[in-house]
Amino acid sequence: MLIEGQPAALIVDNPSVGYPTGKVYRFDGKSWSQFETVDFPFGGASFRTVCRDDGERSYILMTTATGRVYVFSASAAGVKQTFVDPHNPVDGSSLFPQLLAFPCFALFVAAIQAAITTGVMSASTRPEYGYGVQQVQLAAVTLRGVARGIDLALIAASTYIIARALTCRFDWASFGEAVTLQVSHPTISQALNLAIAIFLWLGFTILALVYVQGKWGVTPGKWCCGLRVFQTTLKPCGFLRSLTREVILAFDGCNLLCWAPGIVAIALTDHRQRLGDWAADTIVIRRQRGT
Repeated sequence: MLIEGQPAALIVDNPSVGYPTGKVYRFDGKSWSQFETVDFPFGGASFRTVCRDDGERSYILMTTATGRVYVFSASAAGVKQTFVDPHNPVDGSSLFPQLLAFPCFALFVAAIQAAITTGVMSASTRPEYGYGVQQVQLAAVTLRGVARGIDLALIAASTYIIARALTCRFDWASFGEAVTLQVSHPTISQALNLAIAIFLWLGFTILALVYVQGKWGVTPGKWCCGLRVFQTTLKPCGFLRSLTREVILAFDGCNLLCWAPGIVAIALTDHRQRLGDWAADTIVIRRQRGT
C-alpha cells in the first residue's frame, strides 16, 4: 500500500471468526507507526489492496464469506468505506416463491390427472349417494381438486405475506455470513424466532380451516366450489374427523408432491373417498339448495 507516496501496511486480526479488525501502519522513512484501526463489516473473509498510480492513496477490497464486496479508501484523511456491492447474495425472502414452485407444478399435474379421472368416473360410477331417505350428489374429483387448490393458495398467500412482513428488516447478509463461517451472531437466534413465528402462523391457519370444515362442512375452497363434507351418515363432520382427513392428506397427496394416490382412491371407491375420507368415514358432496 501507498499513502501520500509513503509505504503503508494492513494487518487484519480475527478474519476467521467473522469479526475482522484492521490496523494500518505507515512508514515515515525511519520507523513504522500505527496510523488507524478499522472495524471491518461482519463476515470479512479475504482482503487485498491496490494503490493508485500516483501513490497518493490505496484501496482495500474486502470480500465476505458469501461473496459480497466492500471497498475502503486509505488516504491521509484515514480509512473510509467508499463502496459496497448492492447485490446481496443471501436473501431468504426471495426463497419463498421458489419453495412454492414444485408444489404448484404438482397441483398442475394433479389437475390434468383429475380431469382424466373425472371422464373415466362419469362413465363407470354413479354420483348419487343415499342414506335413509336422503339423497345427495357426490362431488367430482375435479371440483375437489379446484377447492383444494384454492385452500392451499390461501394458506400459501397468507403465510407468504406474514413471512415478508416479519423478515422485511431482517439482516440476511449477516445471517448468511454467520452460517457460512459457522460463527455465533445475533441473526442466528433471530432467524430461529422468525421461523417459529411463521410455522405457528401456518399451523394456526391450517387448524382454523380444519375447525371451519368440522363445524360447517366447508372451507373457503369448498364454499367457492359448492362442496360440503359430511359423515357417511350425512351428519356434520366434526373437528376430529376433519382433522383426521387432513392429517392423512400427507399420504393422499404425498406431502403435496404427488396427488395420484388420492385421485386413484377417489376413482376406485364406491363413495368417491380418498384415504383421508375412508379413515374419517366422511364423504364430499355437492352443496344442495338450503344446505
